[in-house]
Amino acid sequence: MKMFLGLSLMSFVFSAAWRSDALTKDDGPFKVEIAVNSASLQEELYKSQHIFFVDTKVTNVSHREQKLVAWTQYGWSWISSSAQVRPGIEATKNSPARIVLQPGQSYARAVEMFSMTHRPVTFKLGFAPQAQRPISGQANSAAVGELFWSNLVTLTR
Repeated sequence: MKMFLGLSLMSFVFSAAWRSDALTKDDGPFKVEIAVNSASLQEELYKSQHIFFVDTKVTNVSHREQKLVAWTQYGWSWISSSAQVRPGIEATKNSPARIVLQPGQSYARAVEMFSMTHRPVTFKLGFAPQAQRPISGQANSAAVGELFWSNLVTLTR
């Protein structure tokens, strides 16, 4: 009986570890990478209005196709971890594009950002693949849906 239980337990652990759709709490179908676009920090728009761009890349790291919504003002799908920087969401007319990423496929695009400070600030961006309206500044986190967080970056200028 002990041998049967031991083999059953080992079989369960082995099968769970090798399931392609098994995801841990920290895993998810998307990997989000960002980088401050340093060229945008040299432009007059940043110098006068503190507007800069962050290059983003969302990669499907799952074994299934994944769907996401990309708005014409891409900031609608993003939220900042810092109150000192925020994505642009001021568009009055915005259209969604439905995108399907196959396993391993990426979607890359720049996000317009606003800085509220002159000193260095470190932040990361959260991506909401199914955003139906601007998620930045939403008081109700349930309305945001699932978020996938990027790496940390520092705005130094």
